Amino acid sequence: MRAPWKKKTMSEKVADRLAELRDQANDRLPEVRGQLVDLRDQVVERMPELRDQVDALVERLPELRDDLVDRLPDQVSDRLPIEKRRKSRKRTFLAVGLVGGAATGAWVLVNRRSRPTPTPSPVPPVGTPTVDPTTARADSTAASDNLDDALASELKLDR
Repeated sequence: MRAPWKKKTMSEKVADRLAELRDQANDRLPEVRGQLVDLRDQVVERMPELRDQVDALVERLPELRDDLVDRLPDQVSDRLPIEKRRKSRKRTFLAVGLVGGAATGAWVLVNRRSRPTPTPSPVPPVGTPTVDPTTARADSTAASDNLDDALASELKLDR
């Protein structure tokens, strides 16, 4: 607790003000509730009229928008996102995509038909010797020596 001769701190001032506001709110609560009930009844009574007015405004909205766009300067109206432009952009994008897809498909079909199908390389018979490319030397004499060695070893095995 604070000494009576010291000033109140900011938090104590805020707490006191908050307590006063809570008391005022509790005192006015029944009055505000009654006003809310009256206001709700008024809104319910006027709802059909308001609904008709809103429907009329919704119907006039495209006309009002076009009129407002016409009143704007050209620099401003050019920057506005207008639905017509969006639709035409979508249609253009769709048309370009379809034409591009059809052209790509036709190109693939033409190239597939014009090129002969590649024939697979023949598989060597089972008994033929093969030379390991990692151990073969780069010059042709070394390759022929390896081939001769392989043939000689095959002949010795067959005897």
